[in-house]
Amino acid sequence: MQDRHLIEIGAAGQHFRAGNELLLDAALAQGMAVPFSCRRGECGCCKVRVLQGTHAVEPYAALGTPYPLADGELLLCQSRACSDLRIDIPGWSMQTPALRFEAIVQEKRDLAAGITRLAVKSADGKTPAIQPGQYMKLYLPDGSNRCFSVANIPAAEDGQLEFHIRRVAGGRFSEGMLDTLRQGDRISLEGGFGACTWQGTGHAHLVLFATGTGYAGIKPILLAALASNTAAAPPLQSITLYWGGNGTDDFYDQAFLDTQAATDPRF
Repeated sequence: MQDRHLIEIGAAGQHFRAGNELLLDAALAQGMAVPFSCRRGECGCCKVRVLQGTHAVEPYAALGTPYPLADGELLLCQSRACSDLRIDIPGWSMQTPALRFEAIVQEKRDLAAGITRLAVKSADGKTPAIQPGQYMKLYLPDGSNRCFSVANIPAAEDGQLEFHIRRVAGGRFSEGMLDTLRQGDRISLEGGFGACTWQGTGHAHLVLFATGTGYAGIKPILLAALASNTAAAPPLQSITLYWGGNGTDDFYDQAFLDTQAATDPRF
């Protein structure tokens, strides 16, 4: 009979069992709301700290670049338990699992050539518990989904969620479903997902990097940092954003950024 190891999740007080399957598969099968994204060992979303126990790592087999890990870290999507494990997921709350809900389209407009802003609001009027930097799954009618970063802080905008969507040639969502959406239409969403989130103050300097519409996931972190208390210890002294693009049209939020840089000397 296959050994089923006990996997404890740090201070969350939760646990799951894992045999020879990947830790991510075991966690998801048992309803654990752990962060993940690519499932190829490249994005780092499912990175955890190993506090106790041993594990084996799958040989990297994808075509990109494997995510670099420090000593004492593992990727849930690339690791199997060899003993009982105790792990920690920094910056991740197990108390706020992803939620699937219906939303109403509030607005759809172009931000630049080939880039659309889609704004939606939960049909029940509630504000989703989204951390700055997280993303959502937007569902198509056939049940498949596409992932898009939340480009604002919903709690600061009466629960509205904003997405910046680049049109991809032949994309079933970006060139299919998106074209048909109108104000008042309903769409199914699930989230939030992702552990690359605003962790609050505690560092003197913050450096943010984005390319293209990847800026959408960085903007809420920037907004949270700009709103952070300058009296915090230690205070956030500087905020730097590097935003790359193929051309000037890719910098579709430049006016907003220029205004922030002119009004906040830290940025």
